[in-house]
Amino acid sequence: MIFWDFLKDFKLRVKVSLLGVGSVVITAVALVSLAVWQSGQYNWLAQNEVDQLANADLNHIAQGVYNLVSTENEAVQQQLNGDINFLRHLIADAGGITLSNETIAWSASNQFNGVSTVEARLPKMLAGGRWLGMNDDPATETPIVDAMEKLCGETATIFQRMNERGDMLRVATTVKTTAGRRAIGTYIPAAGQDGKPNPVIAAIMKGMPYRGNAFVVNMKYLTAYEPIKDGAGEIIGMIYVGVRQSVVESRIRNAVLQTSIGKTGYVYVIGATGEHRGRYVISHKGERDGEDIWDTVDSDGRYVIRSIVSKAVALKPAEFDTERYRWKNPGETEPRWKIARIAYFAPWDWVIGVSVYEDELQHYRTVLDEGRARMTSVMCLAGLAITLLIGFLSVFISLTVARPVQLITKAAERITGGDLDQKVSVNSSDEIGILARTFNFMSGRLKETMEGLRKSEEELQRHRENLEELVANRTRELAVAKEKADSANKAKSLFLANMSHELRTPMNVILGFANIMDRESQISPRQKENLGLILKSGEHLLSIINNILDIAKIESGKLEAERSDFDLGDLINNTIAMLRVRAEAKNLTLELDQSSSFPRYVNTDPGKLSQIIINLVGNAIKFTDSGRISIKLGIQSMDDGQNRRFLCFEIADTGVGISADSLEMIFQPFAQIGQREGTGLGLPITQKYVELLGGSISASSVPGEGSVFRFTIAYNPVDIDAVQKYAAAPGRVTGVENAGEYRILVVEDQAENRRLLSNLLLPFGFMIKEAADGAEGLEVFKQWRPHAVFIDRRMPVMDGLQAVAEMRRLPEGGRAVIIAVTAHAFKDERREMLDAGCDGFIAKPFPAEEIFAALEKHLGLNVIREPEADSRGSQSSVIEEAAFAGLPPQLKTELEDALIRLDIQKITEIIKVISSRDAALGKALEFYAGRLDYKTILNALQSASKGRL
Repeated sequence: MIFWDFLKDFKLRVKVSLLGVGSVVITAVALVSLAVWQSGQYNWLAQNEVDQLANADLNHIAQGVYNLVSTENEAVQQQLNGDINFLRHLIADAGGITLSNETIAWSASNQFNGVSTVEARLPKMLAGGRWLGMNDDPATETPIVDAMEKLCGETATIFQRMNERGDMLRVATTVKTTAGRRAIGTYIPAAGQDGKPNPVIAAIMKGMPYRGNAFVVNMKYLTAYEPIKDGAGEIIGMIYVGVRQSVVESRIRNAVLQTSIGKTGYVYVIGATGEHRGRYVISHKGERDGEDIWDTVDSDGRYVIRSIVSKAVALKPAEFDTERYRWKNPGETEPRWKIARIAYFAPWDWVIGVSVYEDELQHYRTVLDEGRARMTSVMCLAGLAITLLIGFLSVFISLTVARPVQLITKAAERITGGDLDQKVSVNSSDEIGILARTFNFMSGRLKETMEGLRKSEEELQRHRENLEELVANRTRELAVAKEKADSANKAKSLFLANMSHELRTPMNVILGFANIMDRESQISPRQKENLGLILKSGEHLLSIINNILDIAKIESGKLEAERSDFDLGDLINNTIAMLRVRAEAKNLTLELDQSSSFPRYVNTDPGKLSQIIINLVGNAIKFTDSGRISIKLGIQSMDDGQNRRFLCFEIADTGVGISADSLEMIFQPFAQIGQREGTGLGLPITQKYVELLGGSISASSVPGEGSVFRFTIAYNPVDIDAVQKYAAAPGRVTGVENAGEYRILVVEDQAENRRLLSNLLLPFGFMIKEAADGAEGLEVFKQWRPHAVFIDRRMPVMDGLQAVAEMRRLPEGGRAVIIAVTAHAFKDERREMLDAGCDGFIAKPFPAEEIFAALEKHLGLNVIREPEADSRGSQSSVIEEAAFAGLPPQLKTELEDALIRLDIQKITEIIKVISSRDAALGKALEFYAGRLDYKTILNALQSASKGRL
């Protein structure tokens, strides 16, 4: 834009001259630039070829080192194959490995940390009928392994299998600890501390040999392992021979150190994983061997060693990659680019690097750059000469073109002044003459166009006015529709609130009086049974009401999660215990398979989680006529940066199954499969609950074989002490200290509900007054000054909200405790009561315990409760030292191992065996196991063992 502003004041003659000269200059510059760019491309290609040759040279060196290491590894593996075969022959010559009927106690420590100690009692391992012993003294001979070391010069070990997992215990070995003793009593766990299977144990337990790099007691070895089987083909242990990797490394060390590249390049080796990750195995000149360089950064702040190792471990065998980085040595002023060619030799866990500075490979690049510079200079001089020659010619031509154009310009200025009849006379047949005739034609057409534009503008203005009117009408219609939609939504919310109040209020009376009657000691067993039926039917009806209200909440967007810290074990056990009764009534087996990592104390919504389990397992019971129902519990973590954790549930049955077409609609409201009874709301509510709690649900089924429902729930782990601290005290209320000193006002428009609360509190000595609406309650409050008020939300004359607000304005209103007792189902309505001044909120129908708990919390009353029928005290006296005395030692050892590993299935099986031998002890163990109180059992068992010793 600035360029055109600069040119606009020049005469045409000057512009034409500039055009000629400028065109030549631009053309010359473009051609020279193109030539320079093209020469640069050729130079770049040539330099790339130089780089490829340099890389090829590095490749040859890296490949040579890699082949050297690979050849040495193959030689070692052949040596180990011969050694393991020789060890097999020694064992066979000795009479083979067998297990004795006699057992011996081992105190085994984990070879990886030396801390985790397991007490185990194992059969003695025999070689040709001779016990291998428990010898850790290198000076005392141990059969077979010492002979192997003397004859072959390699370390050897015989392992004994410790348990079902496959943990392997060293019972005879020539491998030494750091203290110089034989490493017997150390074991290789089947899984590491990260839960991943140990590759050695994984191969052996499949009956396969293992060859490769392995950590043995305190250092890395190149190893060979093979399983030991008994006469029945069962794996009872394994044998090992190995060569220290450091010994093998020393054989090729000199060859690596003597390899050089360029002036200062060299070959190095770094450990890739484990405790040797990022440490020099072989450094430049051997001066930094063993140094940890994992956190080394280059001149740009990059963790270059981490990048090299990460690239290397991803490579396939005999595959190479390149790392390029800037590095500044001490004494240098600027960093230099360095290139490293890398490979990964997995059997030894080595990252092999060949490193050299790029500027040491730059000789040919310098020659190419100098030639390119000479060519560029010649092209620039030639372009300048051509530009000067064409410039003089352009000035001459501009003089012959500019004069006729000046005449046309003057005529155009007069037309601009309004004279559209202006004509131009230029007598020539070239482009200037054509321009003059075209100019005359244009002036005529210009008059016609101006008239057409005026008419078009008038028509456009009419259309614009009509469109504005249409838009205004449509806007008014949308506003009316929005008002109608808002009104309908408010009416729906009001209807839901009314329905909640009207349905829950009578249910509160039914369940409340049934609870009060159930407390009476004079009622007969027959009456108590009838009361039980009333309570059960009322609770069932309440669950239907809650389902309908939940669907309504979901549709209105008012369903919220009420998360809290709680004991997940208790929730699962209580829920399953209730469902097991229903399953056993149909002769169905209800199985619980819980992962050992399943958490005990969590934070999520316990009510909704319990309802999800009840809905899904209840459906499984309903649609299963024979067979079993299994419940699997586990956990899952999401590695997405948010560290989310999920509880995983799977409910499988052997019922009628669901067809593929029906599976697509089972989570739709009021959809029913088959002819079984039900509202068709359970699964839709279940799905919404699951999604509300941050999870997902799915189903699969085979008609005639059964169905499987899987769902996940997001959770947060919580502190055990925090959950136990706030656990509710169980037991029926039998008294309240100093109850006669407290005045309690009940404000409720329903006489039945007033009577319910009065009948509940009067037997304990409280002074009670009642009011039928908010206005009456306010008057009683002013005159009587109660200590506590139980008030309903919706009442005639004056509702609960207004009454509470008025009470709080009174001088004595700040001292009284006000508890809202209402059937309103929505959380925002609860919030209204609390904001109005209520100290607490109780939803109808309520259990009696909530009323006493509120008085206990807000008035500080001492509520006396009858201890729950918990036979913990009597049971604990059964689990004593004498109780375990009659059990076989093997059975006690298995029970203790299962308790330590929290193997619930194994614990259950052992308790069943104990019950067949000692019914009383079995019943006591079932009591504690049913409450997941395994610690009590373990303490009693270990105390009995110590007493025996």
